[in-house]
Amino acid sequence: MKKLAITLVALFLLVGSVVNAQQRVQRTPEERAKMQTEAMQKGLALTDDQVKKVLDINLVAARKMDSIRTAAAGDRDAMMAAMKPLNDLRDAKLKTVLTKEQAEKYEANKAEYSGRRPRPEGQPTN
Repeated sequence: MKKLAITLVALFLLVGSVVNAQQRVQRTPEERAKMQTEAMQKGLALTDDQVKKVLDINLVAARKMDSIRTAAAGDRDAMMAAMKPLNDLRDAKLKTVLTKEQAEKYEANKAEYSGRRPRPEGQPTN
């Protein structure tokens, strides 16, 4: 009876981990760019013209990030180092599209998100 209980617990844990792994869907660059743009549209009250421009900027960045992820081949430090200039360039392009108030809110949102995002142990917070 005890072995049966242990086996059932192990089975439930295994099924749970498989289900959890399947829930992590790898989105395409287009899907990620669209999601980012929609979040920015809601959070920053973008105009229709701004939405189109922001989507283009986010799409170019998402495609380049995919290339960086592939090239890094699991090396997180290399990936993060390569993404930093890309993120900086995307931010600079976004600021040319956003109003001053929107740009300030965008930076505040980035800082807030960065503060609550979990980081691997030992990684600095910038």
